[in-house]
This record gives sequence, structure tokens and C-alpha cells, in this order.
Amino acid sequence: AAAAKLRGPAPAPRLHVATGAPDQLEVVASGVRRGWDTFAGTDAGSNTWDLLRLPAYMVVDQQGLIRGFWRTDAAGRGNAINAARLLARHGPHP
Repeated sequence: AAAAKLRGPAPAPRLHVATGAPDQLEVVASGVRRGWDTFAGTDAGSNTWDLLRLPAYMVVDQQGLIRGFWRTDAAGRGNAINAARLLARHGPHP
């Protein structure tokens, strides 16, 4: 208990799981898929399961908003790391 007081509150979880009825999740997934098609320039599939299998880095800010997603190549990895560093340093409202 004393050690917990020294450490402070536990950090927020780094992984969030979306739950709900399949039709509700498809609404969310279709928005992400449209963004992926536009900005990544590759096919994001036609359903939620195709989208979940994309090889991608996604950066989500402290408010749970998607700030960017990149392909899993070297450039994409670097871009995701830079975006995460900016969010860590300046927060979601620089």
C-alpha cells in the first residue's frame, strides 16, 4: 500500500477494445476503412475482419482519437514513432 502511494495512480491502459453488436462495429470500421483507402493507398478489404488483418501502425491520442495510421514498412514505422512522440510531448492539443 505504501509503495502504491509513492508510485501514484496506475497509468491508463494502452490497449482499448471496441465492443458492441456487429452492425455497430461495422459503422466504426467503415470509417477507418475509408480513411485507410484514402491515405494508405491500399485495399482495406470489404468487411471488419479484413480491416483487422491489415498490417498497420495506428496512433491513438490521449482522448482515444485516431491520429494516424501507416503501413508496416520502415517509413510507416518512423512516422508512427514520430507521431507518438509528438503526442507524448505536446498532448492532443499542441
